[in-house]
Amino acid sequence: MINIFISQNHFVSQEEIPSMMLYGNKDSISNPFVSIVITAYKRPDYLRTCLEAAIGQDCDVPYEIVVVDNNDEPGISPNQKIIEQINSPKIMYYRHQKNMRYHDSANRGIELARGEFICFCHDDDFYLKTLFLRC
Repeated sequence: MINIFISQNHFVSQEEIPSMMLYGNKDSISNPFVSIVITAYKRPDYLRTCLEAAIGQDCDVPYEIVVVDNNDEPGISPNQKIIEQINSPKIMYYRHQKNMRYHDSANRGIELARGEFICFCHDDDFYLKTLFLRC
């Protein structure tokens, strides 16, 4: 039985797996207030909808979009092609060298995010335009 009251570091389980930044420039958004972390895996059509909604936020808050892709197949992934087509300076795209489980991938997204606040979104979901309206 697992004791849920024992403090554990869940970030170390996958720390030996590198995540390479394949698209984006951290200097384009120097000090994001919010980071939207999107976990992705082989659903480029859904990811396109998700990213378009994230990019289209109706707000003045500086934010970044951190995409962590679990596709570890060789070559350019379909998700990367979508990101390059969208071509937004808000997107930072990372691809894991090895497929991680969702929770480990989300934890990696937390490590890579730079905002004071973090929002999560799966690649098959999307936010309404007014997500940050009250920020």
